[in-house]
Amino acid sequence: MSRDVLVTGVNLRRTLKAEELTLCLVALLVPAAILPEILFFYDVTPKAVVLLAGAAVSLWFFSGPPGNPAPWLERLLGAQAASLILSAMLSQNMALSLGGSNWRRTGLVTHISIIIICLLVSRAAAGAGLLPWLRVAAVAGFGPALYGIAQYFGWDPWLPPAAYHSGEGSRVIVRPPSTLGHAIYFANYLVGTAFCGVAVAMADRSGRWRRWGCVSAGVAAMAILLSGTRGALAGLLAGAALLALLLRRQFTRRVLAVTVAGVAGFIALLFSPAGEKLRNRVLWAFEEPPGGARLLLWRDTLHMARRYWLHGAGLEVYSAVFPQFQSVALGRQYSDFYHESPHNAFLDALISQGLPGSAILALLAAFALRAAWRRRREPFSPALPLGTGLLALVVAHLFACFTIPTLLGFYWVVALLAALEPVAVPARRPARRLLRAAGHALAAGMLLFAVRLALADRALAMTQNRLSAGQLAEALEAYDRHLRWRPPGMDAELWYSRSLLMLAQSSSDWMQRMQAFTEALRAARRATVASEQPANAWYNLAMLESARNHAPAAESALRAAAAAAPAWYKPHWMLARLYQHLGRLEEAEVEAAAAVRLYGGREPEVAATWKEIRAPLSSPTPRN
Repeated sequence: MSRDVLVTGVNLRRTLKAEELTLCLVALLVPAAILPEILFFYDVTPKAVVLLAGAAVSLWFFSGPPGNPAPWLERLLGAQAASLILSAMLSQNMALSLGGSNWRRTGLVTHISIIIICLLVSRAAAGAGLLPWLRVAAVAGFGPALYGIAQYFGWDPWLPPAAYHSGEGSRVIVRPPSTLGHAIYFANYLVGTAFCGVAVAMADRSGRWRRWGCVSAGVAAMAILLSGTRGALAGLLAGAALLALLLRRQFTRRVLAVTVAGVAGFIALLFSPAGEKLRNRVLWAFEEPPGGARLLLWRDTLHMARRYWLHGAGLEVYSAVFPQFQSVALGRQYSDFYHESPHNAFLDALISQGLPGSAILALLAAFALRAAWRRRREPFSPALPLGTGLLALVVAHLFACFTIPTLLGFYWVVALLAALEPVAVPARRPARRLLRAAGHALAAGMLLFAVRLALADRALAMTQNRLSAGQLAEALEAYDRHLRWRPPGMDAELWYSRSLLMLAQSSSDWMQRMQAFTEALRAARRATVASEQPANAWYNLAMLESARNHAPAAESALRAAAAAAPAWYKPHWMLARLYQHLGRLEEAEVEAAAAVRLYGGREPEVAATWKEIRAPLSSPTPRN
């Protein structure tokens, strides 16, 4: 196959269709979308809204594919959609599985949107060539990469630096999140950007774009290094080593010189004053237990998978269900930590969708890698950099779950690799009215979800602003708007309850204190039903019930918190103190002993409570 047909396409300069232009905008805007001070979930909601709106518009204007990608892509994407729908319908929390959790919003609606985008991109690339889509992928991560580098060096006009700095004094480290919420997801996304940049540098006819590909790859690699993310760095090095091995005969002195210069520059930065925070990150990594919490987390997740191996527990329900399976060993090591995911994309699919979902994800990667291997010997082919890039993404996501940008990046690379194996385009037939109507209905549903999500999040941000200003009546009104607009899965009741309690404790107005406390109690009760952190929700309700001296309700809430998270010490500790206050010393001693056992005796105050309760029980009974 010639270079023009494989890479640039025969109609590179043609006018983009509406759906193709929309797909390009989605790829460019999703990783960069961030609206601090405008939205509450400012780094998640904008990405979800852009993704949903882009998928809806692309689907609405879809007029027929210019080409057909490899058949395996459509079959596996269809199977993936069926698995997602089944898991969502049988979920432990259907609303959460439909809309997704607050922290990443990768429920059924966004998953289906990404599948649609993947299929449309692969069809477009199979018909018109890969180059435009490679260029878009190489450009999309450039801005976030520069922003992350600027954050490392202390320049950030939008986000508070304290949010991503840790440690004190000379041991401070910085984990720049850029626009992607956390350094892990930022770095994992840039792994794909780096290898797409290499593909552009190797396959593009334009000298300007080849240079751009080199710059994009280099900036992405530097941002990954400065993020201090070990999994992404392991993926980057694994992919780069494999690519160098496969292309060893094509190495030139220029390539070798650039590689040596890049390595030397990084070493110079590491040992320079500017590299102090990066050196601290290396020291922190060596001081952590091997694998951190991940080894215990993976072990407990596999134990959980035995219960939900067929269809999974449901999308995005991990944080709600996993505490019931968390071991005492993990609870002792990370006592007050709420694990939001298993930190492994394939384990996440296993828990969410069961064995079928995990197998489909692995098969998508396997078939895409096979497509790259089959095209490895063709001249000017982007197959090798894309294939090694996909392998790098797989390695990186052995240590992290997918978010909207990283899942989109993974599927984007898979779509382009599937387009390397195009099949004959059948004679065009008029689209069936039923299928077109179904597509329009799906697009309308996605747009409605995006609108509701944006309006609900904006109302939540206004609630936060009003509470911070002490304007209780205006905050209650804004939160009512949030409740009217919020889509399935969106829940802020726990945060709202805690924020109202803070206002009640700090207000000097007696009437406002009473009203804020009453509303906090109502929100706390609602949170126990809808929250993605049920143990925290029950514990919060217990604290409020204790504050109003309602011992039976507080006891019931603490029992529910302990049942929701059996390895968490704090509900048992609070129960012990409650029973001690009520004079039920034998029950108090049992709960205090459980708290010490679960916490490992590391907190003096927990152990002191147990000793204080045991003292009168162990003393001899005086004789009459």
